[in-house]
Amino acid sequence: MSIILTFILVISCSQNQDDAFFDESDLGAGGSKTSLIIYANFDECGEWGGHKEDLVIFAKSDNKFYATFKKSKVDCNQVGTLYGTPEFHNSDYEKTFMLDANHKKAIKDYTQNLIQSKFSERHPGHAGKSFGIIKTDSTLIIDVYDNNSDNFKSYKELQKKLDLPITKL
Repeated sequence: MSIILTFILVISCSQNQDDAFFDESDLGAGGSKTSLIIYANFDECGEWGGHKEDLVIFAKSDNKFYATFKKSKVDCNQVGTLYGTPEFHNSDYEKTFMLDANHKKAIKDYTQNLIQSKFSERHPGHAGKSFGIIKTDSTLIIDVYDNNSDNFKSYKELQKKLDLPITKL
C-alpha cells in the first residue's frame, strides 16, 4: 500500500512541476505592472541592427495569462537618414492572445534553451542577433547575443508553438 501511495505522490509532484508557471499576481493580476518579455533583435541591416520582435506576457484580473506579440519592420535603405528615430522601426504586426498550457510549456522550453545557449555564447562583433527574456522587475534577465543558428531555430520553434508568424530572414 505504501508503494502505491509513494508512486501517486511522485506522479502528482512531477505533474505539478510540469504545470508550474509564474504566479498570476506576479505578472499583473494583482495590480502589479510586472510582465515577462521575450524579445528578438535581428541584424538584416548589419551593424545597424534590424527589425525587433517582442512577446509581452502578463496576467489580467481574471487570473489568466495573455501575450501580446509585436513585430517591427525596417528599411535598411533608410538607415543613414533614420537610424535612431521611430521611423526606423515601424510597427508591422501585433496580436494579443490568451496562453494555454501548451503555450506555457513552449515558453518554459524556450527559456531553458536560451539559458543553455548563454553558456556557449560567443560575441559576434558588430552584427549579430540577440534573443532574450526579461522580467520587468529585473528578477530574471537572460540575453544572448551571437550568431549561433540554434538560437534562431529555437525562437522559430517557439513562434510555431504559439501560432505566430514565423520570422524569415
